[in-house]
Amino acid sequence: MKKIALALSIVLSVSLIGCKETSAQESTLVEPQELINILETKEVHLVDVRTPKEFNKGFIENSINIDFSSPTFKEEIRKLDTSKPIVVYCRSGRRSAISTKTLVKVGFTEIYDLKGGIINWKREGYQLVKP
Repeated sequence: MKKIALALSIVLSVSLIGCKETSAQESTLVEPQELINILETKEVHLVDVRTPKEFNKGFIENSINIDFSSPTFKEEIRKLDTSKPIVVYCRSGRRSAISTKTLVKVGFTEIYDLKGGIINWKREGYQLVKP
């Protein structure tokens, strides 16, 4: 009887493990040079999640601004094509890292996050553009 209970316990455990839902990796951190390579080789959404005031002080060329702190952030993100990769960045990397959770929820599967944000971008010698 103990052997049958043990066998059932093992089968049940394996079944539960096999049915466990896997979570998508939220994002891939990329250095500025890696971001340049991505932008040159892939068609992506490049999204600056800083405030409009910060964005207007300078941004990475071809970026769109969708303010992470805006109440319409999720709605604006949903307007983007989730089949395309998305790159997000902010000032230091904190807001963009948090925003990746929303990106996963709305259906993005290929998400890149600029490590260290604009601070790291400028430290590595890359330029920003202004509107």
